[in-house]
Amino acid sequence: VLAAEPREDDLEEIRAAVRRWQGAEQAQILDAWLGTDALSLLAFRHGEKLVGFAGHLHLHLATAEQIAADPGARAVWEHVERFAPLRPGDRCVAGRFFLDVEQYQGASASNNAITTWHVWHCLNECADTYDFVAAYEDGDTYEVMLANAGYRRLRDAEYAVGERTYATFGFDFRRTGPAEWYRSHNLGFLAEVPDPSGPEDEVAVLSAPDFAAAVRRALRDLKRPDALATNPLRTSRLAVGTSLPALIEGAMATIAEEPRGERLARVLDRTFLRPAGTQEAAAEVLGLPWGTYRRHLAKAEERLVALLWQAELYGDS
Repeated sequence: VLAAEPREDDLEEIRAAVRRWQGAEQAQILDAWLGTDALSLLAFRHGEKLVGFAGHLHLHLATAEQIAADPGARAVWEHVERFAPLRPGDRCVAGRFFLDVEQYQGASASNNAITTWHVWHCLNECADTYDFVAAYEDGDTYEVMLANAGYRRLRDAEYAVGERTYATFGFDFRRTGPAEWYRSHNLGFLAEVPDPSGPEDEVAVLSAPDFAAAVRRALRDLKRPDALATNPLRTSRLAVGTSLPALIEGAMATIAEEPRGERLARVLDRTFLRPAGTQEAAAEVLGLPWGTYRRHLAKAEERLVALLWQAELYGDS
């Protein structure tokens, strides 16, 4: 699943998902923010399919009337004004909307994508920023996860929309800069995201054989963040701003859309993304004779390497 700006035809699907999961009042609030300078949207897409979205409010760009009309924005802004007023040049950003189309706010590919994106956002966009996560209903569950990243639960900034109550968490990057934040907090669950203060910032230039070997190694380590953290592909040009699981999953989705590519994508999926346990078990799940499975797997890996190498050389067109 990859994150990108939503297309125009995504908006109605996003509205419908908000109405379904969070009610008409929340959908109306989102509508009021759409088209304003304060709102930035991310669409999470698996191939061509929209699977989720997130919306962030840049409250330092919002008007007093816009903030007052949204209980979530108002709760965050009142907390800032009470405890940590913005200085000239400071920013206030709040993750105000998030859901997966099918799984809402539970475990999902969208949730993995927003977690990865949020670390990138903190490292690259949060200097002089008071940053908030104010989108989740299940505050108790997310309190544990966000505490690992230094985000403190702010009980005074919780808010209700309709019959639903949302928790708010915050971290003030004006006091602790992004690089120090990354070094100081337990972000092992995203070990493949580079520390901007270290040598990992440099983009590696890999030969074609080394690149292919790194892709094949990443496939086999897809469920092992500690191993992915040392994969040479992590510092390739292609991986800048994303994670290796997201990169590979996006390439698999592209293969699935190609002529006769669906069977190759299914083999990759059941071998690496949703592994059946062993390759023999994967062949059985896929209903393929062992020899046929092995041929399809070799061809699928070859196609995945070629697709990613093309993107590394010429960009992801």
